[in-house]
Amino acid sequence: MLDISKISQELGFEREEVLMLLEMFMESAMQSMQELKIALENADYIGIKEHAHAIKGSSANLMLDEIYNLSKEIEEAAIFKTKLDYGDKFTRLYHALKNLQKMETA
Repeated sequence: MLDISKISQELGFEREEVLMLLEMFMESAMQSMQELKIALENADYIGIKEHAHAIKGSSANLMLDEIYNLSKEIEEAAIFKTKLDYGDKFTRLYHALKNLQKMETA
């Protein structure tokens, strides 16, 4: 469960500011997810790394641990071209983002 109050306190922002940041994060993350999907389809490890890194950095700033951890796994696997079920990780990341979106609008 997303704790807006905790995030607000940790970041030193008002609740409304955190909600605005989450909305901006979602827009950016969903764009990165579209690009990540294309990179995965093309086995473009540089693209995979870059798009996963973008999601990872933004999610870390907002203390979104599940999204951070999934994007970090994808990024690190792409850097080292490690065997990974990218499709599964992508799906899990997508669902984590969608769940965040649902919480945000609730």
